Amino acid sequence: MKSLEDYVTTIPDFPKPGIMFRDITTIMSDPDGLRLAIDGLMDRLEGIDYDLVLGSESRGFIFGTPVAYLANKGFIMVRKKGKLPRETISEDYDLEYGSATLEMHKDSVKPGQKVVIVDDLIATGGTTEAIIKMVERLGGEVVKVLFVMELAGLKGRERLKDYDVESLLIYEGARCRYPAARSRTASSPTATAPRGRISGTACRPCPSPSRSQGRPRGPNPSPSSSTTTTPSPCAGSTGSTGWYATSRGHPSPRASPGSPGTSPRDATAGTASPTS
Repeated sequence: MKSLEDYVTTIPDFPKPGIMFRDITTIMSDPDGLRLAIDGLMDRLEGIDYDLVLGSESRGFIFGTPVAYLANKGFIMVRKKGKLPRETISEDYDLEYGSATLEMHKDSVKPGQKVVIVDDLIATGGTTEAIIKMVERLGGEVVKVLFVMELAGLKGRERLKDYDVESLLIYEGARCRYPAARSRTASSPTATAPRGRISGTACRPCPSPSRSQGRPRGPNPSPSSSTTTTPSPCAGSTGSTGWYATSRGHPSPRASPGSPGTSPRDATAGTASPTS
């Protein structure tokens, strides 16, 4: 049985020694992996009342658009400065070296509309924080923030502490990693297993079982069977859930394929790109 994590390809010592490159394109290129990711995001929207799905350039488009389609909601694009044709609002955010600007159309969110933000990765949380500020300036309300992967060591979740944040995969610094609750397995979408919790260098089950819940499929769905969790493998030290990890603040032993890395910094699969 494969979990979502199994579709992430780990490439050691790339693009330089001590870095673990996490390639998410192997989730997207496999039909089962892509289904696990989108189904997992949809599962976490069970019971959430929202009007719009919003994603940022460019990987937020990849994961956000199918979520909007399945939920029969509109999709809003947040883009880099100068890419949108109509009147926009903008927000600056800090990068490791310098700053960047995001923009969205001024009429994209109406006052009172409820918004779900979907992205591939949360690292420091700066990009998402900038998006939230724009949504709120337009009078919208952010009711949920979803990520495929989370670099917990960079504490982006703390930056978004006032919002409902969930991730499908969480990489816990240098100690342990586990899939977040309610993710599926490709061969057994109804199998159950507990979510992991840090305990020394090993994962142990949470004291109470995870909630099972169903997700309708398609834009005009009918109720489906249950969705649940996958086992939570412990893997020693971990690294980037997005793209690659550097040895910032943690030892950086040479790792073998499939093993975790160290404290993370991220880049896109193939092209270095700041993200959070």
